[in-house]
Amino acid sequence: MAEELEELLFADGAAQILQVVYLTIVLLLALVTNSLVMSVVYRESNLQTPGNLLLVALSFIHIVGALNSIPITVLVLGMGGYKFGQVYCTVQGLVGNFTIISSLCLLGAVCGSRLLMVTRPTEYLTKFTDDVAKLVGGACFLPGGVAAVLPLVEGTDFKFNPGMLVCWGYSKSANVIFLASFLWCILSTTVSHYLSYREAKRLAAIKASFGAAVYVWETLKRTAFMAGAFWITWLPGLVINIIIAEKDAATMSDYAFQRIFILLNLLTTFMNPLMYAFTHQFIRNAVRRQFYRMHLTMNEVMDDLKKWRYRKRRSLPVGERSNRRFEEVGVRGVLYRFKNEAIDYLKKWR
Repeated sequence: MAEELEELLFADGAAQILQVVYLTIVLLLALVTNSLVMSVVYRESNLQTPGNLLLVALSFIHIVGALNSIPITVLVLGMGGYKFGQVYCTVQGLVGNFTIISSLCLLGAVCGSRLLMVTRPTEYLTKFTDDVAKLVGGACFLPGGVAAVLPLVEGTDFKFNPGMLVCWGYSKSANVIFLASFLWCILSTTVSHYLSYREAKRLAAIKASFGAAVYVWETLKRTAFMAGAFWITWLPGLVINIIIAEKDAATMSDYAFQRIFILLNLLTTFMNPLMYAFTHQFIRNAVRRQFYRMHLTMNEVMDDLKKWRYRKRRSLPVGERSNRRFEEVGVRGVLYRFKNEAIDYLKKWR
């Protein structure tokens, strides 16, 4: 079993192509979803709450983490091995420590703010202000910064890990910080989702309506999905990393199991915005308004281009002007009609 898994993940050809395609899709989803969350919160004044500021910080750190790890991973798979210098490897390892630990702390803080909003709405509105949210965000970035500095003080040697597909260095102090951040995050996510479900169930029992029952069911699905996704993507990888760290020399089978859970763990780079942002109706409506603004902006740009082309054509001699008009009737005319039909279809769909 281990040998077959090893051949499947490390063999040249189709296996590497599939991994490259998968990583490219994950990178695009991470960039698009996290950028949407940040832009929507920035554009919508009613969404600029302290809890959403933490969500913006989480999306930002996920973008940094995805840009730090996935492109170099795709290049390594495409070139058949790590062919970059030691300086770049050290920088990538330090940035990786910062993003991983900061994202765990921020995810726990986001869950804690959501729990406070559900269970203590009055205290949430009065005490959890923007200054408190900024203080919490800074406190979440602090362990990541310490974990990025301590390996330099200890003289940790970063090397490319074929299982994790990133540069990694074994630092006892950084691992202790990572373990503490992981425990904080897993306790915060599990407890907050469970207590949120209990609160939703209590409110549904008081209201005793169909809408309240639907709300409880939606909360239960969100709770089960988030807890299951977090445990599946983080806990097995942590156990495997601890086992490999305790060994004198890791085998290719160890790296194969490590790569499986690393590929699963990369899903968390865009899963959190989907869970904490796009599951709420008001944020989905804000995303639709954002796309509609982009559509209007595109139309304004197209109108400006048409005016510029018209002025440019009017400045040409009469003979060239007629030839240019004849060319625009051909391929450009077809594209112009296709664009108008697509816009009409989008308007009907809205």
